[in-house]
This record gives sequence, structure tokens and C-alpha cells, in this order.
Amino acid sequence: MIKKVLVRNKILHEARLPFSTIKGSVAHRQKLAGKYTKEFYNNLNPYCLDGMCEVNHFRASLDKVIAPSKISYAVAPEQNNMFNGSMGTLSKLGLDENNDFMLVHLGYKFLLPMDESNNYILNKFTAFHEVRHFFDRLFNPKINMLRASNGINYLNSDRKIDTINDLFLSDLSKPVNMKEFKRKIDSLLTEIPNPVKIDLFQSIRYRLQSEINAYRDELKYFSKEKWSLNNLKSMLNFSLFLMQNCKFNSKLKYANKILKESINNERSKSLGVFGRSLANQV
Repeated sequence: MIKKVLVRNKILHEARLPFSTIKGSVAHRQKLAGKYTKEFYNNLNPYCLDGMCEVNHFRASLDKVIAPSKISYAVAPEQNNMFNGSMGTLSKLGLDENNDFMLVHLGYKFLLPMDESNNYILNKFTAFHEVRHFFDRLFNPKINMLRASNGINYLNSDRKIDTINDLFLSDLSKPVNMKEFKRKIDSLLTEIPNPVKIDLFQSIRYRLQSEINAYRDELKYFSKEKWSLNNLKSMLNFSLFLMQNCKFNSKLKYANKILKESINNERSKSLGVFGRSLANQV
């Protein structure tokens, strides 16, 4: 019998807030993530000029909001032309005492639009956006978890998983037709086992919710800018982009539906095996 590959996660002290700070319901933790992001905005925005800010001010504002805790993070230029900015975890892969894979989360990395000197962030709203993702991860550590064990054990699902992730979260270049979107996803889900779908859509659900939070905050902070006709046009275009190209709320509803169905199907399958096992014992 072939042993299944397991991937465990471990978040180091410097990559997490104390449990006493983050404990509570999902709604409470999401509210705290919003509160910390707002404090960051209030600290950094006065130092921003012409929509830009110094990396030193970014760091000082973030450290001030996090204090007395200290979180390890890096700030570097975004290299991917598909994104204005991004953020994720810094991690390393090793083995635990049982020779299972252990993904150790060391900290976080902000990739932001920066000038050639890497001293200035060129778009403060991108910084606010990525910081909301940062606090969503701190207050809901499950977002950081790599749910990879089932995907690794069903390698023929790899390409489909990558495509599904892109469709839900990265492919924002054109308006989304939800009917066509669902048709593509349903086609890709064919022959993907329930355990893989459960891992995949738990991850997608958390990330979609964080995108909703980040874009909502970004739009809110943009609306606080000094009024001008250009700003009004930019805000309308931004809102139109969210409604037509992103459709994160509709995608989240659909992702939750797939997740619920996959969990129910797997439970029914397990109960069926259990029932047959009992019948064989009679």
C-alpha cells in the first residue's frame, strides 16, 4: 500500500499575533482586521504625497499598528506585470519527526509598485490593499495554510487546479459572464476527487473574502481623497471594474456552493463505505 504524502503547516512566532489578540468568532476577527487596516491608513496617509509614500514610512506605520507584537516581513518591488501588487508568506519546506513534509511559515512579503531606488511606493492605494490582505492573514491564520496534501496525492489534478485558481482570482482582464464562468469551472471539476475540491475551495473561499475586504477598503479610502472630476472618473471606473471584471461576491457564492456539495458528497461516500462494512460484518 502506497503511503499518502502529508503536508503539515507550522506558523512561527514571528509570523503570527498572540492568540489572545486574534481569538473570537470569524466576524469578530474580520472586524479586527478592518480596524487594524484603518489604523494603518490613518498613520500612513498623512505622509503620502501625490499618491506615493516612502517605504520607511510604510514600515514605521505598520510596525506602530502591530506593536507591541513584532511580525517579520519584507518589502520588495512587484515584478509580475499582471498585478499592481501582491503579498504572501515567506516559508521553507522541510520534514518533521514522522518524515512528513512540514511547511514552516517564517513571515510575509509585500510586493509593491516602487521607484528605481526602491525607496518609494508609487501607489499608496495598492499599499492599503495589500496591508488589508496582511491583516486578514494575521487574524485568520487558516488563509496561510497550504492545503496541498490531497492535491499532491492526485497529481493529475494539478493543471486543472491552477486554471481554476486563475479563473477565480487572477484573470481580471475582461468582464466576467457568470454563466460562462460556471460552465468552465464545472468542466474543469470533472474527475477531480472530492478531497482535492474541498482543499481547493476552502482556500479559494478565504482568498475571495480577503479580496472583497481589500477592494472595499481601497474604494473607501479612495473616496476620502480631495474631490476632483478626475478622481470622480477614476472612482467610477474602479467601481465598474469591480462589478464587471471581478464579481468576487458572485464567485464566493459559487465557491461556497461547490465546497458544500463536495463536503456532502465525501460524507455520503464515507457513510456508504461504513454502511457496507457493517453489512459485511452481519
